[in-house]
Amino acid sequence: MSVSISFQNIVKKYGDNTIIPNLSLKIRDGEFFTLLGPSGCGKTTLLRMIIGFNSIEGGQISFDDSVVNDVPPSKRNIGMVFQNYAIFPHMTVGENVAFGLKNRKVPKAEIQQRVDEILKVVRIDNLKDRLPQNMSGGQQQRVALARAIVIHPQVLLMDEPLSNLDAKLRVEMRDAIRDIQHRVGITTVYVTHDQEEALAISDRIGVMNGGVLQHVGTPQNIYQRPANIFVSTFIGHSNILDLHLADRDGKRGVLFDGGHFVPMDNLTDRASGNQQVKVSIRPEEFIVSTDGEGLEGEVVDSIFLGLHTHSYIRLLNGTVVETVSESRINTLLPAGTKVRLQVKAEKINVFTADGNTNLVQGVVNDAV
Repeated sequence: MSVSISFQNIVKKYGDNTIIPNLSLKIRDGEFFTLLGPSGCGKTTLLRMIIGFNSIEGGQISFDDSVVNDVPPSKRNIGMVFQNYAIFPHMTVGENVAFGLKNRKVPKAEIQQRVDEILKVVRIDNLKDRLPQNMSGGQQQRVALARAIVIHPQVLLMDEPLSNLDAKLRVEMRDAIRDIQHRVGITTVYVTHDQEEALAISDRIGVMNGGVLQHVGTPQNIYQRPANIFVSTFIGHSNILDLHLADRDGKRGVLFDGGHFVPMDNLTDRASGNQQVKVSIRPEEFIVSTDGEGLEGEVVDSIFLGLHTHSYIRLLNGTVVETVSESRINTLLPAGTKVRLQVKAEKINVFTADGNTNLVQGVVNDAV
């Protein structure tokens, strides 16, 4: 039976150094929740607090309604998948997966049944008698996952589990992990710094920086309506431009250098006057053409990447922006080509000048 995990005003310190100043969050029962952020942001520290490896200097962590601050790790019924797999090299796949069940004094017949069942779930039942050194990295990762799940934990914790795999195998394994988690339904907390990985597997994501949750929400909401500039630039690529708000013909919008005005009908009431703002435009939110209206620019470089072409375009004020568009036959724009840029007004994000607040409607942030 899985559980919800509640953090109430959690504080983590190492001496005088505060790693997590005051964090509150609720992870839902059965949810796949990802902690995402740069190295040193506190995500692994928080994971270690859940399992009980780190002390808690303030606040409390609860599984459902039971506070676990003082419960030892061995009593928390948690499955853990480590970055380095931590598989016993002298044991077969079956013996590795059975290890935790034997420690729990589960009857031998039940151990056999549960091991066989979980090996089928992770799709390595044909490797039951194989030693780890005779397996690929992806197969070893499946062993580690099976060993963590077979004990029927209330919570599954995963710390950068795919970082040692090559790019193709990472994609394969992230899809497998997502599928397995859906089938077994265990509340899962997953730590990564890989944005694409987080977007692909998560029910919700918590973006951390400096020990603070910047934005908690669904992958779609975090990508499309980030709470602040940090989230906008950390999740995917964004062109950040310093612009002003303005009114034209009864419409409010953003005014680009050179007088190009983009009306917007989804700004909040805080977007008033001619205040200076930061505008985040993702590369795919530009429309590039060689004629018509829009921002004037000149192609600096174009890179063909199969399905998409990335172009770097210098605007009249010297700013270089990145654009992404669907590749077409024999239409790679050479350097020096004069172009016009339109923006997809419904998709761009507008922030206060300090970058701390999104002025576009639709931001959903579950961070407390």
